[in-house]
Amino acid sequence: IDEDLTLVERVKRYCQSAVSVQRLVHVQELGACAEAIGTLETMRELVPLLRPVSCDPELSVRQALAEELVQLAKVLLAEPETSCELEDGEQLTAFEVVISRCVPLLSGLLTSSGAQDINPNGGTQVLESASEALIGMAGLLHPDAVGHTVLTAVLCLAHDNDAEENRVVATQLLGSLAPVVTSELCCQGRWVAPFPPLSCRDCNWHSQSTKKFVLPE
Repeated sequence: IDEDLTLVERVKRYCQSAVSVQRLVHVQELGACAEAIGTLETMRELVPLLRPVSCDPELSVRQALAEELVQLAKVLLAEPETSCELEDGEQLTAFEVVISRCVPLLSGLLTSSGAQDINPNGGTQVLESASEALIGMAGLLHPDAVGHTVLTAVLCLAHDNDAEENRVVATQLLGSLAPVVTSELCCQGRWVAPFPPLSCRDCNWHSQSTKKFVLPE
């Protein structure tokens, strides 16, 4: 590792290293790096790294990314109106980056950590970290924004008829999100209506699964 590089230069270089341990160590620096460089530079320098890192073949790297995203989102939301042209040419504010890049990325980590990845090597840890991060992300947003971003992503998982594991995750997250959304939002039919078929359809695993996140009484 070239110690003459600045922190952001090291993160940018080694998050995409061919050596997995270098990728892991520097993905774990994303949050601290974001705090050091501020909102605008985070958008310019770090946001383009997120999608490639989310596809990393190493479970530990993907888990580290999930654990860093809330801290990175806090930096972005400190100046939500800051605008920047991203690597794909799209002009977005920091708030828009959180809802259009960070939240979908976490949702993708949840689905990519389903049954095919749950093994002794740590797939469940990726799932738990992504779930905790999604809940943490919801806590940073206004309840109305939660409904159109985080809650929408969770309900998409709830309606995945091809992957029971995604419905399990959705059930856990719906319960955990209750404290961060308003009662008015919870009572709106478009959010409540999809849930009863979920719990009825999957009553067998719902009663048997041991959950870290549980539905409130």
